[in-house]
Amino acid sequence: KGEVETEFADAKKACDDVKTALSDQMKENDGHITTLKTDIKALEKSIADDREALVQAEDTLKDDQLYLKDLTQRCEDRAKDWDQRSGVRAQELEALSGALAVLKGDVSSLDAKVNQRALLVQQAPAAKAAP
Repeated sequence: KGEVETEFADAKKACDDVKTALSDQMKENDGHITTLKTDIKALEKSIADDREALVQAEDTLKDDQLYLKDLTQRCEDRAKDWDQRSGVRAQELEALSGALAVLKGDVSSLDAKVNQRALLVQQAPAAKAAP
């Protein structure tokens, strides 16, 4: 009988030790669970904030892309206008250069001929009046 009681006491002590160890582990796990629940709530809030920031950033990106598209179109239109005006200006300069060449070349030689004729015409009446 003494041997059975000793075995029972040893088994009870082992069982109590396991219960105590399991109880300590459960308390530790409860602490971890509480910490993790707090972390989960904080992470859920962080995710919500980040999603809101992402939505705002996407909206801003869409607005910026639309503005860039509009600005690009305006720049292309102005570039076309500039090219047209530059072409017209080049034609005007070519026409003015041609006119200037005509004035300097043909007109100046004709001017000299006209001046000679005018001198002759002026001298002719003076010669008729002199005799």
